[in-house]
Amino acid sequence: MSAVCLVLQVIHDCRNDSVNLFNQFNITLRNVFDTQAAHAVLQLQETGKPVYKVKNVSLNALCELYDAPINPMKDQLKNVYRRDQRYWARRPLSRDMMLYAAADVLALVPQVYHAMGRLIQPGYQPLLMDLCDEQVYMHIKPSEVKQRKKQRKVETEVADLRQKLSSVQSRNIVLSNREIRLLRYLDLTEEEKEKLRGSYKVARKLDKLDKDRDGKSDAEDDDDDDDDEACNGDSEYPSLDSYHSGRTSPSENSPSGGFLSPRTPTSEPPSLTEHMQLMDEVLADGRMAKLEKIERLEAILSAAAVAVSSSHLDSSPGVHAQSLLRSSEDGLCCLCDCHHEALASTAPPSRLSRRGGIGSEVACQTLSTGDIVITRIFFTEEEKDLEKTLLASPKREVRKETS
Repeated sequence: MSAVCLVLQVIHDCRNDSVNLFNQFNITLRNVFDTQAAHAVLQLQETGKPVYKVKNVSLNALCELYDAPINPMKDQLKNVYRRDQRYWARRPLSRDMMLYAAADVLALVPQVYHAMGRLIQPGYQPLLMDLCDEQVYMHIKPSEVKQRKKQRKVETEVADLRQKLSSVQSRNIVLSNREIRLLRYLDLTEEEKEKLRGSYKVARKLDKLDKDRDGKSDAEDDDDDDDDEACNGDSEYPSLDSYHSGRTSPSENSPSGGFLSPRTPTSEPPSLTEHMQLMDEVLADGRMAKLEKIERLEAILSAAAVAVSSSHLDSSPGVHAQSLLRSSEDGLCCLCDCHHEALASTAPPSRLSRRGGIGSEVACQTLSTGDIVITRIFFTEEEKDLEKTLLASPKREVRKETS
């Protein structure tokens, strides 16, 4: 069922009214003049600001703009709204409610409607009709309206970019990231391409677009408009989702053997440099959630510590204690002198240096703040007791007294 189309319906921001009439009474508004949409059109007409950048205005602000009477009960009912969120849900309507609703529309006709109708030029009438139609269906068909608004925004930005390219004569044209992504919607001439190639980033995008147009569909091109750098070299390493601390079994994402060996079944585990490269890739990924980034960094650090510890222990079984010392000096295990003190004392060897079934246990917590990564090493209870004993040694007490 549709409202009578012969009657012009002047409404300020009809989105909520429209969806309520549709859901409750199956009524779809027609022939609507939405003053919110008209305000956006007038802003475009007078200032050149695109309609998607124009902010919504309240009815009182619109009345002040066109010298129309303002609802005198507006401020009074604001206090009521704050105390009672279900004020307008009450039935039957009170006298104050009806007076407020009447005063809220008296200014629309004739003052606001006639003033705005006279100012809108004939060339902008089709745009006004489209915007009013979108206001009606905003909450009834949200996905369709969203797609229409997106298409209008792209067309506006492409037109602005085309004008910018035609007006600039120099070869050093500066484009924003958004403008670089919009280049795929333009059929550039060779002369325009030469202008843009002055920027290395733009030149890379143009080369990528040429390749994509030859071998990819438009749908595939839509998926990678802003990740030009993220896809370089990703196939060389396995997915970080397959990284888990202490895991050495083959991964589903890495059919070549272990989760650290994406190349061949017999290849060596990634070196410390490759682990650092993986960390750089994770830190540089701006689309990844912070929590997920922290978890992946923890997995890489744990895997690196396991690989380093196992390589040192396996390289010289007879001198694995010296390997632990070297790893401590190189900063590969921890930054304290716990290994020096452990070897100097008569305490039993910790689990890190136990020979009965050599293994490594590493636990760490990573706090990511931008590009700075802070790692905390957690000791076992046995190692904590050993550290307390060493700190309470007579040598340290003598040093404190002499100092």
